Amino acid sequence: MQVAEVTKTWAYGAGHDEKTHVTQFVRGTIVGLTIPISSVTGGATVKVTFRDADSCIIIPDSAFATLANGTKHILHFLSEKGTQDATENPVPVFGKLTVTIDPTAAPSVSGETLTVKVRIFVRSD
Repeated sequence: MQVAEVTKTWAYGAGHDEKTHVTQFVRGTIVGLTIPISSVTGGATVKVTFRDADSCIIIPDSAFATLANGTKHILHFLSEKGTQDATENPVPVFGKLTVTIDPTAAPSVSGETLTVKVRIFVRSD
């Protein structure tokens, strides 16, 4: 099992531009994700998107379009629903993955930091 991990932060007063991270090379099948988001004042939500090495959408953007701060998300890709847009289907990957994290706002209280951590669990095939 490989785990690709991305952690991005936004401090009070530092803006809220999206941040992108390219993972190490992965090969196998994505079987799960965790996305814990810290709690901050101001009601910021977070959008997380996933692309493969060819910029193809590997998880529908709508799956993680509006994640509230202060929440923790776990998704298992083992249901094999068989529908093309199902977020629960295992996803084969080969290459580096691009994870983009885009908050709607920065923390609104001095001293706060919005932290978003994404873990991608890849089963080696």
